[in-house]
Formats: sequence, C-alpha cells, structure tokens
Amino acid sequence: MMMVLWVLSVLTIMAGGFAVSTRRALDQSQSALAASEGQALADGAINYAMYMLSHPDPRQRWEGDGRPYAVRFPTGEVRVRVNDETGRLDLNVIQEATLRSFLTRALRDVDLATRLTDAILDWRDQDAIKRLHGAEIEDYRAAGKNPRPQNRPFAAPEELAGVLGMTPAIAKRLAPYFTIWSGQDGLNPYRATEEMLRLVFADDENQVAQLLQLRSLPPGEQRPQLSLTQPPDIKFTQTQDAAYRITAEVISAGEQTAAVEAVIRRGGSRGGGPFAFAVWRPIMAAKLPDEENLGMRPERRRLP
Repeated sequence: MMMVLWVLSVLTIMAGGFAVSTRRALDQSQSALAASEGQALADGAINYAMYMLSHPDPRQRWEGDGRPYAVRFPTGEVRVRVNDETGRLDLNVIQEATLRSFLTRALRDVDLATRLTDAILDWRDQDAIKRLHGAEIEDYRAAGKNPRPQNRPFAAPEELAGVLGMTPAIAKRLAPYFTIWSGQDGLNPYRATEEMLRLVFADDENQVAQLLQLRSLPPGEQRPQLSLTQPPDIKFTQTQDAAYRITAEVISAGEQTAAVEAVIRRGGSRGGGPFAFAVWRPIMAAKLPDEENLGMRPERRRLP
C-alpha cells in the first residue's frame, strides 16, 4: 500500500509539472503569435500610410505634419504619425550659421554649440583641415575615440553620436531634430514638431500656436501662409514631400504590442512604386495621448 501511495504521489507531481510546463509553452506561443500579429499590423499600416500620402483625392490624402491617424483593423488598431523630413535639419546640407544657432538653442551653451558645430562640419567635409574649434583624426586618436571622422557626408543620423564632444546624453537629446533625407538647407516650420518649433521660436507661444492650429484643419483645405517672424540665423524653407518618417504603434486590448518606424523617399523604388525605403525598423512602443484629445482621424479602410 505504501508503495502504491508513493507511486501515485510521484505520478501526481510529474503530472503537475507537465501541466505547468505545457501552460508556459502555450503562453510563450501565444505571446509570440501576438507579437507576430502586431508586427504584421504595424507593417501593414506603414504601407497604408504610403498609399494615403499619394491618395488621388486631396481631401483624403494624409498630411505630413505629425498629426495622429487611427487605422482600425479587425484584429486591432494602429496609431500612425507621418512627419515630413523637412521638419528636421539635414546634417549633410545645413550651413554653419543655422547649425550653430540651433545647437545654441537646443543645448543652451554657446561654447558647447560652437565646438560641436565645428566638429560636425569637420566630420562631413572632405579635407583633413581642422576648424578652429573642430576635430580631425589626430584629435579623435588622442581622445581614444572610435569611430573617427569619415570626411564624407553622414551615412545615417546615428553617426552624430560619434562626433567628438558628443556625449550619449547630448546625442539622445539632439536625435529628434536631425535627418539626412530632406536634402534641404533649412527647416520647414509647417512640418516641424511642436518641440522643434518651441526651440526655433524660443518659446514664442503665439507663432507656435498659429502653426499648430493649421494641423487641425481638414486635409485638402487651403492653408493660409502665416506671417512668421523668422529667427536670426535659422533658415526657413517651404519645400516638402520628398521624404517622410512614419511611425506605427499597434494597440490591442488597450496595450501597445508592436511599433515600427520607417523613412520613405519619393521615387527610386525598384518596383516602380512612388516611394523607396531608406529605413524600416522596429522601435520601442511609447504611449501616445488619447485620440479624443488630439482629434485623431479614424481610418477604417483596408489596405488597397
């Protein structure tokens, strides 16, 4: 009898362990499935945004000013933002005066802004001549810093972190303001983010409010040209529609399950499409404000 009881106890423990193991495996499979579904939804929303940016009806066409859109699928919702890259400063085209002036505003340190400006220009120029406050290969070698200046245009915005004097904290602070895909010397204030506008206009709430107000107008409606007071040494441009940054965040059961960021450029697609991809990468999902507080426009169409 004791032997039977021991055997039953062992079998019960084994059965319990098997059940727990099976449950864990099932949970992992469901988690992987949810992640795959979320990634597919985000990818689909990126493609849908590309279509909406070229929609033949201007009243339906999406704007590249950062306003949020909600794309609802049967299996979840994707929140999408489209930002024209001219709302950022192009590291490869920006001129010295604009770069120094912007860095001074962003970092609130004239000396640091001057050093970084010269170091950035030394990184992208093709010569080995050191600017007054800049840095060339010998300076990087002395600082034990790698990579060293490439003496060519920036190949990616992330290379900014390699510039001498650029700490990780500073690079993270500046990352949202720079691009390499606009091809424009200057900034389009009609496409810049609110944070960028506040830096450029030095917290001039009136001008910032006017620009943000335009983003509440329906697509296709004529937008008035504002009488903006252009800050000294910050060049403005109204060129747009060459490159866009699209972020898509998947919302399922009230939680964000996946997020993707893509940078697309007009033309150059091998398949003859209107856009070519410059960047496509998963990102850490960050909570977006509630759509009712932002006037988010729901889109219930399926992908064309």
